[in-house]
Parts: sequence; C-alpha cells; structure tokens
Amino acid sequence: MPPELRKKFGKDEVGYDYLGNAAIGDQDPHPQQALHTLMKALDQDPEMKEAVLASLSAMTGRQLAAFARKTAHYRAEDLVRNALRETSDRELRSRAREVLHWLRRIPTRGPTFPMH
Repeated sequence: MPPELRKKFGKDEVGYDYLGNAAIGDQDPHPQQALHTLMKALDQDPEMKEAVLASLSAMTGRQLAAFARKTAHYRAEDLVRNALRETSDRELRSRAREVLHWLRRIPTRGPTFPMH
C-alpha cells in the first residue's frame, strides 16, 4: 500500500472492502489512489480477481449501474471511469463501459454534497 494511504488509514494493510469504501466515499481530492491500490491488489490475487469477475458477471450492466448509483450517488460515474482507467483487463473494461452507458440513463437522486 502506498505510504500516503498507510498514513491516511493509520495502518500498514487494509482489506479489499476498506479500499473499496475509501474509493467510493472518501472526499479526498484523489480518491482514485485507493481504487488504484485496489485494482493493483486484484491483479496480484488471481483468486480474488476471479471471484470479483464472477460477481460482476452475475449482474447485468443495468443492475451494476443501479448498484453504483445507489452506493456512490453523484460520484458513480467517476468511480467507474477510474476503474476503467486503472485496469487493462478486457473483461473489466468492457463491463465498466457497459455500466457507464447505463449510468447515463439513471439520474442522480442521492446527495450532491460531500458524504462524510
């Protein structure tokens, strides 16, 4: 984990869920650092990556977009775009593009202010 995140979290290691939550809800101007670390960790853990891909495959693009919108509100597009930038995996990139397509059709109804 990068030194900046270690300092921010006060820990040397955190779980995938912790990084994911930081990528979604952190008001840091650079939340993509947590997502970058998460994606890098997935690339180094084939078993976890396969489980993530299986979970993503179990839902339609529309369902994933609805989940992203409900979880990340107005930041859903940023989250998915950052994930798209951080991976070279064809399957993940394809799913991210599909989710972005559906997010354009789902209006933001959640908070549009910092979520602390």
